[in-house]
Amino acid sequence: MAKAQDFTVVVNDALAALPFDVKAMEKNFRATAVVNEKLSNVALSVAGQWNDIVSHSTKDAISALATVGKAKADPADYAKALTEFANFATNQAVKNFSNYAEITLKAQSEAVELLVSAGKEASNEAAAAVHNAAAEATKVAKKAVAAK
Repeated sequence: MAKAQDFTVVVNDALAALPFDVKAMEKNFRATAVVNEKLSNVALSVAGQWNDIVSHSTKDAISALATVGKAKADPADYAKALTEFANFATNQAVKNFSNYAEITLKAQSEAVELLVSAGKEASNEAAAAVHNAAAEATKVAKKAVAAK
């Protein structure tokens, strides 16, 4: 009868054959976590600011609607109140969209700055790693030539 192969040994041997720098992986994980934390803070700040806009706008709209709902002596006053509310709502929407755009542009700039900074750090670290690997390879090659 055929015996099942134990792949644990095969996997462990394959992983042992791969160059794996645990400290570098931990450093990269920490750097990624820091960037993600900063990006999360940007997103949460935007959400809070947008919530403030919505809350303030809702309070203003409710206040403006209170005047629309008041009893009027002349039917034309109802039309006037609705027109004033429509003008208020239009102006409020324009103001809100302007505020949303301002907040979004600021957040976009912050996010781009964070990502560019992280990219520069990663590029510098990669260049240093390549330089170190080249120096090590040169050292090994010189030893091999000297041994002949």
